[in-house]
Amino acid sequence: MRVNPEFAKKLKKLGATRVTECFNCGNCTAICPLSTEDFMFPRKIIRYIQLGLEPRAIQSPEPWLCHACGECSTTCPRQAFPSEIMNSVRNYAFISYSTPRFMGVLFSSPVYLPIVIAISAVLLYFYLHLAFLGYLLLAYVAVVSIYSIWKFWRALGGETVSDFFATFKETLAEILKHDRFTKCETSAYRYYAHIGVFYGFVILGISKFVAILSYIPGKVLNNIGAIVLLVGAVWIVNNRITYRERVGSGSYHDWFFISLVFLLTITGILNEMLNFSSLTLIGYVVYLLHGLSAIMIFVFAPYSKFIHAFYRGFAMVIARSRESGESKVEAEETAAEAA
Repeated sequence: MRVNPEFAKKLKKLGATRVTECFNCGNCTAICPLSTEDFMFPRKIIRYIQLGLEPRAIQSPEPWLCHACGECSTTCPRQAFPSEIMNSVRNYAFISYSTPRFMGVLFSSPVYLPIVIAISAVLLYFYLHLAFLGYLLLAYVAVVSIYSIWKFWRALGGETVSDFFATFKETLAEILKHDRFTKCETSAYRYYAHIGVFYGFVILGISKFVAILSYIPGKVLNNIGAIVLLVGAVWIVNNRITYRERVGSGSYHDWFFISLVFLLTITGILNEMLNFSSLTLIGYVVYLLHGLSAIMIFVFAPYSKFIHAFYRGFAMVIARSRESGESKVEAEETAAEAA
C-alpha cells in the first residue's frame, strides 16, 4: 500500500483544517445516523488520512455516503469538524479523477479564479461567433465526464457489482427522493435546500428540450427552474451561515459552485426583466454575465461540484450492491445451517 505523508496537508488546503486534531475517539461514527456496520465513517476515513493511506481514502465509498449533516461535528471533543474532513476527501477525489487532472486543480483555490474566468470569456466569445462550438463543447463535456466517472467507478471496485441495473434503479429512486437526507434528523432543514438546487437544475434542463418544441412552455419552465434553483441556493447559504458551528464554513470548491449558481439565476432573471426596459448598456452587461456564468457551469461541469451527484450516486450503487451481496451470503449460510 502506497503511503503519502503529505496527504493530510493537501486535505487541509481543501477544507480539512483540523484533521490532525482528531484522536480517533469514535464519537463521530457512533453519532452518525448514516454510518452502518458495513460502511463505518467518518472515523475510518480520518484514520486513513492520518496514516497517509491516500488510495484507501479516495477509493472508498464512505466519503460519498456522508451527507455532511454535521451531527458528528457537534459531538467532536476536539472540534475537528469530521464532516468538513469528509468533504475535503470528496474535493480531493474530484481532482484525482479529473480528466485532465490540472483542470480539476483550477477549482481547488481562488488563486486560479482569474484563469477560470479568462478561459470562460474566450470560450464565450467564440461561442457567440461560431455556431458549431456549442456542439463541440457538449461533446467534450460528455466524453470527459463519462471517462472521469469511469475512472472513479473502477477505483471503487464498481466491476464487482453483480446486478447493476436493479441496484441502479433502487439507488436512483433513493436519490430522487433524497431519502438519506431525512435520516439526519437534527439537520432536516438541509433536505429542502438540496431538493431546491437539485430539481432546479432538473427543471432547467427539461426546459431546454421543451423550448425546442414550443417556445412559451419552455420559457415558463425555465423561469420556474430558475426560481426553484435560486430558493435552494439561498437556503443553502443561510444554513451554512446559521449553522456554521455544526457544518463548518465550507471549502472554496463549495462556495465557488454556489456563487456560480447565484450569478446564473440572478442574471437570468434580470436579463428577462431588462428586455422590457430601455437600459441597453446595463442589459448588455447582464447578458454577458449570464452567458459567462452559463459557460462556466456547463464547460467546467466535470471539474466542479456539478459532477458531485454522479460520483455520489455511483458510490451509493456500489455500497448498496455490497450490502445486498453480504445479506444474500448470510441468508444462504443460515439456510444451509437450518438444513
